[in-house]
Amino acid sequence: MAIYLRDLDLVFLHVPKTAGSFLRRFFIDNFRTQSVADFHAIPLYLPKEFQEKKKFCFVRNPVDWYKSYWACLMTNIEKQANGEEGLEWLLPIPETGWAMSEPGIPWHPNRIIDVHCGRRNFNQFVKACIQHFPGYVSYQYKLYADHCDFVGKQETLVDDMVKLLCPHGVDEADLRKKLAQTPRVNEADQKWKDQAVIDPKLHNTLKRLETFEMYSNPISEDEEILYNQDFLAGGKQY
Repeated sequence: MAIYLRDLDLVFLHVPKTAGSFLRRFFIDNFRTQSVADFHAIPLYLPKEFQEKKKFCFVRNPVDWYKSYWACLMTNIEKQANGEEGLEWLLPIPETGWAMSEPGIPWHPNRIIDVHCGRRNFNQFVKACIQHFPGYVSYQYKLYADHCDFVGKQETLVDDMVKLLCPHGVDEADLRKKLAQTPRVNEADQKWKDQAVIDPKLHNTLKRLETFEMYSNPISEDEEILYNQDFLAGGKQY
C-alpha cells in the first residue's frame, strides 16, 4: 500500500516485487505511518492531499523482476492449491493455471500480464510478456518513478535508505541496525526460484527491450498510448 511517513513527511509507493513488503514492514515497525491508497497505487491514484508531497519508490534489475514475479506467483498458486489460508487475494485463472493478483482492487499494475501472459513455465511466461507488452517492466517503473523525488534500487537498498532518510534526521547506525533486524517477507519458495532460469536468447531480448537505467521510457509514443489505455483502465478491461 502507499504509506505516508508522518514524522518525515514522505510517501512510500510500493512497486510490486521490489522489496516493498519488506520496506512496508520496516516502516510500520519503526515510524508513525498512515495508509493512504491501495496496495500498489501509483501517484495518479493518491488522494489529492498527498500528491504534492515528496514521494519515493524502489526498483530492481528488470530481468530479476520477471524471475521474482513468476516464482512468487507460482509459490502462491501452489499454496492455494494445497489449501493454505490467507490467499483470498489470488483469483485462479483455470485456462492457464495462473492466477490474478488482488482481484478486489480496481487497478493493479500486474493485472495485464496475469490475464494475458501467465504461464506455468518461466520462459514461456517471459515470451508471452515480450509478445504482448515489450518493455513491460520499464514502463511499470515509469508509472511510479517519473513522479517520485527519490528512486532507490533493491540491489543497494540499505545504502539508498541511508541516502533517503538520514537527511531527515534518522540516525544512520540505528537505521542500518533496524533494517538488518527486519525479517524478509513474501519470499518465493526456493524450488520455484531454481526454475526461473532464463534462456540466453530471451535474456538478450529483454536487455534490448528493457531500460536498464531502471525507469526511463523504452517505448514509442504509439506504444505508450496503448500501454496507458491498458495500465490505467481502472479494472474495466481486466
